[in-house]
Amino acid sequence: MIGHVDSYLKLLNDWLTQAGFFTNRWVPCYRATEHGWSSYAFHERCDHQEPSLAIVRKNSYIFGGFSDIIWKFEGKS
Repeated sequence: MIGHVDSYLKLLNDWLTQAGFFTNRWVPCYRATEHGWSSYAFHERCDHQEPSLAIVRKNSYIFGGFSDIIWKFEGKS
């Protein structure tokens, strides 16, 4: 989603390096278009992964967030 824009990748890597996290390799745990749009599909693939970076695209807008705390589903099944 942002891999084709060098300036986005540089900015992201700069932010993560300043926060003490840096890697040249990202491994996606979930992609809605491939794994489904349900919260179950997301948590099945991403729970207990850390740190995590979420990147979302809605039309022409791209946004996201970063956390060093694991995803963990604690709701009803």
